[in-house]
Amino acid sequence: MRTTSSQRYVPTTDETRTRDTLSHVLEVVHLRGDQIHRCVHGENFTVEVPTGVRALHIAEHGDIVIRTQGKAPIELGPGELVLLPHGHAHTIENAMPMHPKNETCWLFGTFTLDDVAAQRLLSVLPDFVELRATQGTPVEWLDVSSRLLGAEVDDPKPGSSVMVSRILDLLFVQILRAWARADGSNGGWLTAAMDP
Repeated sequence: MRTTSSQRYVPTTDETRTRDTLSHVLEVVHLRGDQIHRCVHGENFTVEVPTGVRALHIAEHGDIVIRTQGKAPIELGPGELVLLPHGHAHTIENAMPMHPKNETCWLFGTFTLDDVAAQRLLSVLPDFVELRATQGTPVEWLDVSSRLLGAEVDDPKPGSSVMVSRILDLLFVQILRAWARADGSNGGWLTAAMDP
């Protein structure tokens, strides 16, 4: 008769994963992905977003222009995004006069944060965080996330709101990572943001 002995697995020090600063900060500010909408327009348009909406715009088809008071406009092409972490009022419009048969399409996501705890984090972020395709090649994680969000918009199923929230959470983390790398701060801004 063949027997086996059972052993208890105990992780080694190298295998134990500590919580990193970004994860800690995002938990402290109670970041939550909120909603996602697909906006489709077949003619010239202007969409107004009021103050207080922490917004994310991902261009899918056609080019869009994001405008806020006192700032240079930001033009986005397919596969590119902009995050407005401070909730500034802004407008979205088509980049150029359109033929009625052409459509402009983008995903419009929103986030909620604990306003009190989030002030330190938001204080180090710019008014816009942009992410653009590199030499025409889409960012892989953005492409995957956009398709997953689009699927939930097109065919919502039970649990869809939770799926949307989690995908938006992941997008926010990836955007902050990309911004930190481009800013050259190597994460030091996180420590500064949470230091009273």
